[in-house]
Amino acid sequence: MSTTPQFRWDVATVLIGPAILSITVIPLYVLTIDVSPWVWLMFAVFMLWNGLSIMAGYHRLWSHKCYSAHPIIRIIFALGGALAIQNSILQWCSNHRHHHQNTDDINADSYSIHCGFFY
Repeated sequence: MSTTPQFRWDVATVLIGPAILSITVIPLYVLTIDVSPWVWLMFAVFMLWNGLSIMAGYHRLWSHKCYSAHPIIRIIFALGGALAIQNSILQWCSNHRHHHQNTDDINADSYSIHCGFFY
C-alpha cells in the first residue's frame, strides 16, 4: 500500500530559493559592480570546502564511519557542512543510513526517485 508523501515546503524553499537568487541577483551584481579576484577566489574556496565537507565529512566520516579524523579536521568538516546548508550532521547521517537500509524498497527508501524531488 503506497501513500503519496507530504510535500516538503522547507526542502523546496532551501533548494529553489538559492537557485533563483543565483540565477537572477548574482549575474546582475557581477554585471554592475567590479568584482575583485579575491571574491572569486573565496567563492572557489568555499565551494571546495563545502563539497569536501559533505563528501568526506558528512558522508564518509560520520555516515559510513570509513575512517577516523583528528578533532580539528572534524570541526572543519562540521563547519563546512553547516555552511553547505545540508542539515545537521545527525539529521544528514540518519537520513543517509535510512536510505541505505531501504535501497531495495522503493516505498521505504527516503531518496527514492518515485517520491519526487522535494520529498
